[in-house]
Amino acid sequence: MLPSDEKLFSPCFIHKQMLDDNVKANAYYNAICNTVKKNDIVLEIGTGTGILAFWAIKAGASKVYAIEAQSIIKIAQNLAEINNLSNKIIWFNDISYNVQLPERCDVLITETLGNFGIDENILNIIIDAKNRLLVPSPKIVPSKIDLFICPMENADIYSSITFSQNNMCAKEFNYEYFENILLNTAYVEYLSENAFLSLPKKISSIDLLTINNTHLKWNVTFNVQKDGVLHGFGGWFTSLLDEKTVLGNEVNNEKTHWRQAFFPIKKPVFVKENDSIAFGLNTFVENKTIHIEWHCEIPSNDHYFHSTYTSQKDI
Repeated sequence: MLPSDEKLFSPCFIHKQMLDDNVKANAYYNAICNTVKKNDIVLEIGTGTGILAFWAIKAGASKVYAIEAQSIIKIAQNLAEINNLSNKIIWFNDISYNVQLPERCDVLITETLGNFGIDENILNIIIDAKNRLLVPSPKIVPSKIDLFICPMENADIYSSITFSQNNMCAKEFNYEYFENILLNTAYVEYLSENAFLSLPKKISSIDLLTINNTHLKWNVTFNVQKDGVLHGFGGWFTSLLDEKTVLGNEVNNEKTHWRQAFFPIKKPVFVKENDSIAFGLNTFVENKTIHIEWHCEIPSNDHYFHSTYTSQKDI
């Protein structure tokens, strides 16, 4: 039996973990059944093992165009054949930006949701699909994403991405350059409400049916609820899959295969109850790559920090 860390190197095992996520699976199943109508033509982006495409056919779709950039598509094709569904699915082993379709689709289904909702480039993917691959006023699953942020005290996460004074390598040589890279990266962690320094705030509500721009900026101010040390900011999302179905990765909610995002700051800062923390987040896409920048300012101690994180997801 392989250790869990070694299993994670297997693309198949990663997809097995996603299939094991009954919270997500149940939400998508319900949303697909509520959204896809008889004879709809469906586009699925990021099909993986094909499960969402299979449910779309079960819901009544006459045809599904299934796009997947990775080699897992071969397994999806075999599963479709085994389950007598292959006659209704047209496969594309490519990123969605390169795909041309002979017709426009009525419904788009995608699960390109990252741990912070937008970090798998879902906004650009959907904008491109609306422009080229979908009918006017299409149905989209999900249709909306809400983003949440909270300042956090988490010495364990922070210490894991910085060098301690006892680190043999960093004591002998100057590794500050590498540490700065580590601190300019967003991380995926299981977060806890016990680490909150303030009440979380919703920084954005993104309507995927109308979105037409990936250059977005959000600013929010937090009122510190208790004395503590600020190490960074936690982030998570909820998504509206249809009018009745909400799916997300909120802290201390039902666990899914998603964790939460953690955006570190350069140096921990002591904050007091009633202090203000100003936080800003910017996103933009260049050459199909999503960039996420964040910064914070604490006026009471003249602290300012800016960071840039780059994540690329080709679907």
